[in-house]
Amino acid sequence: MIYKMQLFESEKEKEKELYQAKIDFFINITHEIRTSLTLIKIPLERIIKYGKICEQGYESLILMEKNVSRLIELVDQLMDFREAETEGGSLTSHIETIQENPVLPVAHDYPHKANHATVLVVEDNEEMRYLISSELRRHYNVITAGNGQEALLILAKNTIQLVISDILMPIMDGFELLKEIKTNLEFSHIPVILLTAKITTQARLEGLELGADACIDKPFSMYLLLAQISNLLTNREHIRQFYFKSPVIHMKSMAYSKTDSEFLEKLNTIINEHLGDPNFDVNTIAGILFMSRPTLYRKINAISNLTPHGLIKIARLKKAAELLIQGELKVYEVSEMTGFSSQSYFWSAFIKQFGMSPSKYAKTNRPK
Repeated sequence: MIYKMQLFESEKEKEKELYQAKIDFFINITHEIRTSLTLIKIPLERIIKYGKICEQGYESLILMEKNVSRLIELVDQLMDFREAETEGGSLTSHIETIQENPVLPVAHDYPHKANHATVLVVEDNEEMRYLISSELRRHYNVITAGNGQEALLILAKNTIQLVISDILMPIMDGFELLKEIKTNLEFSHIPVILLTAKITTQARLEGLELGADACIDKPFSMYLLLAQISNLLTNREHIRQFYFKSPVIHMKSMAYSKTDSEFLEKLNTIINEHLGDPNFDVNTIAGILFMSRPTLYRKINAISNLTPHGLIKIARLKKAAELLIQGELKVYEVSEMTGFSSQSYFWSAFIKQFGMSPSKYAKTNRPK
């Protein structure tokens, strides 16, 4: 009886393994099909846009032809699935993922531009990685990685404004990378766009719950990806300016993750507790937060696009504006309470920030 039960459990386990092998096979096949479709779609858009066959257009046609052949192979594998099914864990070997001799786009030299945002593209498919990069380099500085682990090493050494990552990758996949970014204080401010062949609601929810700023399905339009990047970067700048100009908006309004929100909450508290101290500086903050000065500088600059000194000054001016609206203090008293060493400096800084003198601001915004 015990032997029969063990045999039953063993057969049940084998069925479970076979079922999982089938699922893995279809997931991998779907990923490859959608990747190939994207590798056709983006070059086709390029040819249509420019309306002529230049050297880069010719390379695009070669890339499209190669991926049409790849799709035919993948469809043939699906047609032969019954034969593969009889062979069990060997299912996944049928797609080993066809990616030899990749056709890469024409390489162009795009020098690093200091006034351009830097985008990190994380993609294990070499053709896809180079194709996306070649398009993005027209508008952004681009760095590439082949998997999540490589991406983390790059993030630690470079100032990155946005990450674009595939989900299915070896060593460290897109979900694992996303989790590392959004829970690490040094990277948590960076927006992440996931590229996915998994079109299920569950996959989208998993990405969004981990903190993804956007999920784009393969095959995708390059125009859609460019628009999404632009929107994310532009919206962040709008939110920064909204915080700077309004005395009532909390510093954590600039946060895009739970980790950032907690950091900005602490930072705001520290600054408010020391506003009246004219000697208060970044060293004081770094000591209280147990952070090195360079790390604190990078973090504040990445979130606010300001130096720590600049953010402290903004916080002082916002508090000054709040006190002026309340109308219980004179202008010189507000200047002293918010840590400005001279009234003339306070006036010039206030006018630069809010577009009018402290006295006029108080008169204009004070409740009637």
